[in-house]
Parts: sequence; C-alpha cells; structure tokens
Amino acid sequence: GKGNYFYEQGFCNEAAEVEARIAFSTFFVSLLGDLRSYLTQNAPGTPPVVDKMKFMKGRAQNGDRPGTAMFLLLGHFMRSKLFDEFAAARLRELQTRQAVAEDAPLFALVTNHHRSKKIAFYLDNVRNSVKELASSLPGRYLISWNESVRSRTSALTSMQAYNGDARKALTQLTADCN
Repeated sequence: GKGNYFYEQGFCNEAAEVEARIAFSTFFVSLLGDLRSYLTQNAPGTPPVVDKMKFMKGRAQNGDRPGTAMFLLLGHFMRSKLFDEFAAARLRELQTRQAVAEDAPLFALVTNHHRSKKIAFYLDNVRNSVKELASSLPGRYLISWNESVRSRTSALTSMQAYNGDARKALTQLTADCN
C-alpha cells in the first residue's frame, strides 16, 4: 500500500535473512556437520576416507529410509562430484587443524564449535549452537538497530499522520544515525 516504504522501496529484511541463514545452517550442520558420519579411519594412524555407505546407513537409521524423498535426495548428492569435493574439503580441514576464522561461514563456525567442545550433532544441540553463534557474529548487533531506524523512518515518512512529536522524533532519529 501507499507509504509502506519499509517493504516496497527495496529495504532488505535483515532479520528474515538471518533467520533463513540459521534455518539452512541448522539443516546442513545436522545433516553433514559430523565428519564421523561419512569419514572412516580404517586403521590407527591412517587418514580417514570417505565412506558413503556408512553415511547412507546412518541417515536410514535416523529416519531417511529408502523410498523417502530425503533418501532419494541424499542418494543423488552422494553420487555427485559436489559431495566428493565437500568431503575432501572437510578432510583437509581436519588434517590441517587450522583455526576457524571469526568471519568464517556459519557452517564452519558451528561444526568447529561442536568438535572442539565435543558436543553431539543432535538437532537440538545444533539448533542451539547455530542460534548462539549467529547472534554473536560481527555486525549482528546492528540488525536490531537497523530495524529500529527503519521502523521510525517508515513511521515518519508514511502517508498516515505521525502519532507523536514528529520534530522531536526526527531530531532523535538524526542523532541516532550520526
């Protein structure tokens, strides 16, 4: 509608983007975060190797049984070069033992958090870790500030009459943005 600049003039919805990031990260970390679900060490002192059958068997035990849509999706993923490259990258991370950078992708931050603190990759644990880490990422504190500024700007520029002292609100908004 008229005057609804908050949604119609291209302002991004950062809060929704963060929530989507949290949802997708939770899904992928709970699915692929635990290296033990698809890497096997055949003998002590040897490097782990990718074990696709182990992964599919584990997924079936977790409810993604043959014939389900998820099992079919995972089957295609397992046969793809994308999975091979993904597993190889995780294996390199494990072998190099490099510290995960503070600005690394959320997937890397959460999986490292779970491995270093020996937290099981159960869905509830993963969900809690993703939310905790996503809320502490650099720049996260700006989201609520941006939402507040956008909301007040929208109220001041709306086609509807402003409920309050517009001059005082504009002065405060200007000061907050400086």
